[in-house]
Amino acid sequence: MLDSCLFLLPMARFRGVPDVQSERLHTLSQAFIEIIDPAVCPRIVHAQIYTYNDLYPAALAAKFSGIKAMLKPAARSLLGRVLIGQCYLHSDFSPRLKITLSRNELLLEGEAISPDARAMIGRVSHKLWTQWRSLRMIPLKCGIANRPARPRISQRRNVSR
Repeated sequence: MLDSCLFLLPMARFRGVPDVQSERLHTLSQAFIEIIDPAVCPRIVHAQIYTYNDLYPAALAAKFSGIKAMLKPAARSLLGRVLIGQCYLHSDFSPRLKITLSRNELLLEGEAISPDARAMIGRVSHKLWTQWRSLRMIPLKCGIANRPARPRISQRRNVSR
């Protein structure tokens, strides 16, 4: 089974949105970016850009728990600048997933992400970095940009009929 490698790329806008937490927003993507550059990836890379979400404050608090008190005054400003790029590589460069159904068991077997796909993820981040003037935002390297969602390896589930 083919899959599209999904990875999250945190970004920061140059200008923030004041009091974004009280704004009436929805959780749909606010913008789409299509990267068509063979130097980045031989296929199109798709990115959905998301603005503020109610889950962001808790995620930031967990990520920076050691300095949470120091960040509190800046948290509102930071939340008004944070964007998340939900990016996808073409299935040609994504791990494969094999699903086997036996009499009472469903077996999922996934491959690890390839070094080539990891390199493409880095090139996506770099490409967005080079476009900072026109995008008015920069990608952040804070630990999740190069961690794509991993398929579960050899996961067994009982199947009842």
